[in-house]
Amino acid sequence: MDEMTALRELRADAPAPDAARLAAGRWKLLNAVADGSPRSRRLALLVRAAAGTRPRRAALAALTAAGVTAGVLTAAGGAGPGAAGPAAAPRVRTVAQVLEAAATYAESRGGAQPAPDQWLYVRTYDCPHDTCRVNEEWTRYDGARTAMLGHAPKNGPAPVVVTVLPSGATPPVYDRGEPGDWPQETFRRLARMPGEPHALLRRLSSDPFFAGPVPLTAPDEQFDLLSDLLSLPDAVPPHVTAALYRAVALIPGVQLLDRGARDVKGRPGVAVGFHFTELHEKHAIRLPSDAELILDPRTYAYRGSTDRIHWQGKTTVRGSALLATGVVDHPGQRPGGPVPPPSSVKVVELPKVVHVGPLVTPPAR
Repeated sequence: MDEMTALRELRADAPAPDAARLAAGRWKLLNAVADGSPRSRRLALLVRAAAGTRPRRAALAALTAAGVTAGVLTAAGGAGPGAAGPAAAPRVRTVAQVLEAAATYAESRGGAQPAPDQWLYVRTYDCPHDTCRVNEEWTRYDGARTAMLGHAPKNGPAPVVVTVLPSGATPPVYDRGEPGDWPQETFRRLARMPGEPHALLRRLSSDPFFAGPVPLTAPDEQFDLLSDLLSLPDAVPPHVTAALYRAVALIPGVQLLDRGARDVKGRPGVAVGFHFTELHEKHAIRLPSDAELILDPRTYAYRGSTDRIHWQGKTTVRGSALLATGVVDHPGQRPGGPVPPPSSVKVVELPKVVHVGPLVTPPAR
């Protein structure tokens, strides 16, 4: 008797395990590995055996799918991500578990790619210097227009200032400005990246569009790049977001911070980061610093990034906290809100220039 054929015929009507169903199984598996029981230690051995190379990762997916189909993981505790999101986060204890939980949650999230003329809305709480403020920005998905709130007059709301790029403007070869300057192009390039974390980290660190003219080799540079990309939930394919979290775990020195972390807005979170030295802008000396990626304590979704610079017994905190994102149809519109009246929108068109971007020759690919 052919047991494999009999098994396939037994559940021939079962749907294929897509990313969301596998994510639910991985969520339960993470709980089982983290609960400290003898059963969890046996599962941990299976996870370690299945992780790493592409064939091993496929084995891990098969192990998870088997748990979803047969129900053997239902006693692990904790609810998995679904249409309404996870009811409880896994009880993770290591940086690898945290980032795998973040990747699992990212894989469970869906959503259609915005239309070219739709706008990505982002509200952040930014602390670039000694003061902090809330910023609201809109970027059209094709990158041709951006918008932000202008200065409010004494008697009236702040106008929405829309900046229009010159006709025919295209993404530069090197894009080392804000990662969301060209959302559609960013999405297109990321969608073509490898899903294997080691290969993804290598490609991103050497791709001129993401890394600039010089490949990124320093851990803090790679960490900054991945943190920037993770801050763009509406411009990054979900499976790439998951691979980005797994790639963070590969950066030398990355660790899970034991102390209770908070973002610059004061909200509690889980901090993944590492220690490095940063060159002081004025004094030309290197200062000990901590780079932190702040994750939601419940879902492990991205919540912000923080840099802590230590000098002369004091700690200076810089960073940004993500407050809200969404896709809207008009600049100045907030998710679920009304369309702003045309009188409140001011359009500014940038003049054409002969050259945009660094005057360098792209390296051979």
